[in-house]
Amino acid sequence: SFFRWHCLQQQMSWAGLVYSGFPHKDHPVNAVAIQKGTVTASDGTTKQCHINVYAFWNGSDPTLEIKENDPWQPYPPDVSGSIDQAGEADVVDIGRGYVFNKGAGFQYPKDNPHRIRWVRCCSICWLWNAGEVRDENYTPYEKEMQLILEEAFASDKPHADLTIAGQEYRVFFRRAPMAQVCLRDRSRMRHVRRIGPRVRGIRPVPYPEHWGGYDPSKFVYDPSSSFRSSPTEMSSSASEFVSLAADHEIFQWIQRLLNMCIATGAHRKKCGEVWAADPNGRQHPKSFRVKAVSLVKNRHLWLQYHDRRREMEELYKGQSLACDALAAAPLRTSGVSAAVPVNSAINECWLFHGAGPISEEQDAITLITSGEAFSESSLFLDMQAFSYGLSARFSSTEGMFGGGVYLADLSSKANLYVPCPTCFKGCYRGPNPQECPCKVAPSKPYRMLLCRALLGRIYTVPTPYNPTEMKMRNPLLRIEEGRYDSLLAEPGSMPLAFREIVVYDGAQVYPEFIVEYERSLENP
Repeated sequence: SFFRWHCLQQQMSWAGLVYSGFPHKDHPVNAVAIQKGTVTASDGTTKQCHINVYAFWNGSDPTLEIKENDPWQPYPPDVSGSIDQAGEADVVDIGRGYVFNKGAGFQYPKDNPHRIRWVRCCSICWLWNAGEVRDENYTPYEKEMQLILEEAFASDKPHADLTIAGQEYRVFFRRAPMAQVCLRDRSRMRHVRRIGPRVRGIRPVPYPEHWGGYDPSKFVYDPSSSFRSSPTEMSSSASEFVSLAADHEIFQWIQRLLNMCIATGAHRKKCGEVWAADPNGRQHPKSFRVKAVSLVKNRHLWLQYHDRRREMEELYKGQSLACDALAAAPLRTSGVSAAVPVNSAINECWLFHGAGPISEEQDAITLITSGEAFSESSLFLDMQAFSYGLSARFSSTEGMFGGGVYLADLSSKANLYVPCPTCFKGCYRGPNPQECPCKVAPSKPYRMLLCRALLGRIYTVPTPYNPTEMKMRNPLLRIEEGRYDSLLAEPGSMPLAFREIVVYDGAQVYPEFIVEYERSLENP
């Protein structure tokens, strides 16, 4: 027949809808089992879990096979719903002067029935993880919400907004894995899955210009692959590390930045010191010598940062985000002309984060930047946190300002949190840090991160410091006079030696450079 009904059915077994497992493929599904397009809950009740999404071909030679860049144009949710509810032989008015012949499987203009466009039906299912991190408790969204998600996803939008039980949520398609985030408290996150064929092709994502030599075609992001690949496949290509030459402009900038952002005095003893073969023993360094700089190209972390930045740019367009505290005492990192520009209109800036090896086998910086999606380590929760880069979701609420990502505009402050690469001591980790016993300089360099950070609207902590108001998952939620994106605490009457900068959404930080350095007692 000339008129063919191009109906694409799933090329998978519905019994294996949640087939890759999360976070590990061998973990069993414990609360839902999907069979032939229906979901069976633990109480034995069943209902249809998938939606039928319709799209028309706006090319000239449609085929039955899915092709990566086929120009299939998805219908809006209301049109897909109308077509789905219509009888099999009905002709449906789909608006804009077009009708859809469901029996024959094509659309055409009312005034010209010979201009046909083939239509494809795809069975899709969107699910969210209703359990904890290691749980397989995936639940389908309501059909109305699935249609909203699918339209945004097929239209190459970075996210879609949903209202569930009066709460506003945003589903991010370009995170790995896809995630549903509560807009009021961004530390509340659930993983999301989409099962079904892609309706439209995938567009490359813009990467920073200084990522020269980065192959966009290799790192085009397909959220669907986040559950089709095994953990090993995901982690093997998630990051690319590029070593910068010592005469590179960015290398030289980072060297200046480290030495221009050193504060004297008030550094905690036993932390971040350098061995001195004289009666004074261990002392705080006066300068840092950069030995190596690695540019971190992680597509998953960059995408979530890129989308969060665009979100802030749209939200605060035309608004002033001036902060009185920063006007009086600007960030130390802003005093060095940046080799890589940032958007100061939304308080985007460069900040340090100190971390390092936990043991011979584990290094926090490696885990943060590697893009390892999953781990079978017994330290699963720690490793899972690092799969999101610098994540506030798994941070301790015992910090002075709650569970967030702590950053510094002083390299000397970040250095306090960098352990000795030989004995793994000599850093601030808990209330009673252990002194490094090594009597010689370590054979391996120290390492810290230089990160992009989106501070947005900044909340300045008032004095006096009240720990009961601050030691919680996200203390910014208790602030009623406005919406804030980050927290700034200044030393003074507060029990602080140096400024604290905290964000509570890991998507607001991108760990772009790994800096390997030596501590020195010589002046810079």
